Amino acid sequence: MNVFVTVGTTEFSNLIKNVDLKIGQMDQYDVEAQIGTSKYIPKYINYYRYTDYMADRIEWADIVITHGGAGTVYDLLEKQKKTIVVPNPNVRGNHQIEIANFVNENNFAIALRNQEGLLDALSDCKNKSFESYSNNSDDLINFLAKKINR
Repeated sequence: MNVFVTVGTTEFSNLIKNVDLKIGQMDQYDVEAQIGTSKYIPKYINYYRYTDYMADRIEWADIVITHGGAGTVYDLLEKQKKTIVVPNPNVRGNHQIEIANFVNENNFAIALRNQEGLLDALSDCKNKSFESYSNNSDDLINFLAKKINR
């Protein structure tokens, strides 16, 4: 099974390290990672800091593990890609957490609050059926408005 990991332009060494050490040594997974500015350098997975071929790598993957960046998450959802969202705690504000909650509550993807459940999430994601996402910004706006006004 092909797994692609992307952290965008941010530093998210913990995610890269966890994927490398926990998943990178498992024979059933072929893992590639776009590691951005991460300080951790993988030992067991193929990696690069950035690529001009992101769309190709996403197409190649059966499952994508991503930070909670809005652009990346919604691109993956529009492509109907099986996705695991792991919000980056190094990013200011809580927008990545809110996006992760939105995709999880609407069954568009799996979202993790932390990385402890990464292996279980990967296993679950293989066979899970997700709702199809259509680009309706009203749904996201309403969801975020409810969270802000609680």
